[in-house]
Amino acid sequence: MRTGNLYIILLISTLLLPGCTKNNNSRQQETRRIQNPDISTKKKQFDTYNLCQHQLTESRFQLDPGDNQYKITKVEPEPDETFQYYRPASRLEKQPTIPANDILKRNRYLEAKTSINGNLITPRESALIRAGRTSRDIFFTAIFDNDIFDYTDYYYTNGISLELYHPSISSFPLSRVLPGLHNSLNYYSLTLVQNMYTPRKLEEIKVRVGDRPFAAYLTIGHQRISLSAERRLRLQSEFVLGVIGPASLGNVAQDLIHSNTPVGWVNQVKNDFIVNYSIRFDHGICSGKSIELAVIGGGQAGTLYDNIMAGFYFQLGKANDRYGSVFQTTGLQKPFKKRVRYYFALDIKNKLIVYDATLQGGMFNRESIYKLNGNQVNRYVFTGTASFGLGLGRYSLEAEQVFLSPEFDGGRKHLWFRIKNIFYLN
Repeated sequence: MRTGNLYIILLISTLLLPGCTKNNNSRQQETRRIQNPDISTKKKQFDTYNLCQHQLTESRFQLDPGDNQYKITKVEPEPDETFQYYRPASRLEKQPTIPANDILKRNRYLEAKTSINGNLITPRESALIRAGRTSRDIFFTAIFDNDIFDYTDYYYTNGISLELYHPSISSFPLSRVLPGLHNSLNYYSLTLVQNMYTPRKLEEIKVRVGDRPFAAYLTIGHQRISLSAERRLRLQSEFVLGVIGPASLGNVAQDLIHSNTPVGWVNQVKNDFIVNYSIRFDHGICSGKSIELAVIGGGQAGTLYDNIMAGFYFQLGKANDRYGSVFQTTGLQKPFKKRVRYYFALDIKNKLIVYDATLQGGMFNRESIYKLNGNQVNRYVFTGTASFGLGLGRYSLEAEQVFLSPEFDGGRKHLWFRIKNIFYLN
């Protein structure tokens, strides 16, 4: 072969070789695509998925091609029957708002009208009172009656009464028989009472016919005082159990305080059982800053006393609201001048007497040596009490003068003095 022809063949081969190499590379890439189809398949699936998602997802705002392309039309979604919508049973109403001025006026009214023992209470406590509640106050009261200050020593000659007011007493079973006022503040107490009655002569052993018989009784009672300041009402009720006769130890008590032995007690009313119930209702008809006037009514029923009573109560001075608290006591946090309480009061009662065991003997035991017959007992009796009270902080003192018209034929009017001590224990 000629040298020239060889050069021509080499030149042509050199020109054709890059094209062959490019074709081989293209074939190799196609071969790899065919051998690894996952990449292209996944891409196609992904593109198809996105396309489906865009087609299935509805937009709230879409372009309306039939109209202006810039106009936005809201597309309402189709209702889903499987979705349960909440529908309230009644229409929801917006709560009315209370102006601040009305709240202030209401609070001022409560502070001005409602108090406990002279202390202002919160609106929340006032709401509890309107719903009816038991007072949390604890009191102890000691009452002493005697006629020695009136220079007499006969008829109702001596009496002692002890009272404990405590909120836990309201849980006693007997509280159910003691009525209370609606929407009231209530005080509950236990009472212990011993009263003694004698004729005008104590040292004579013989019976004084036509005079009052010797008698004494001892009782324990459960008392409730219910107050309604808004309606100016006060309801006091008590249930007592006890004994009348020598078992009450009246002769022993009087012998301790007398220099001469009252031997006439051998003729006293015989032992008998006492079950008695009493009630008193006060209704204020005139109330001012320093004055109080009320009508009263009530009565007693049982084996000791049976009577009906009516009258009025008058009070004048600086005192706690009679229908908001029981006693004239105040808290120690008050200034000295605001803790002082003083007042004068009259309690006038007219009684219609049906039965009196201290005059007529026990209702079941009729074997007393001496007693009065029913026709000897005065059916109408008038009694009045004039009292002066002084309260200072947690202590209160009341001094009372009691008048009683004659209780039987041939009897005399009678006077005795009473001292009441009240201690606030909270």
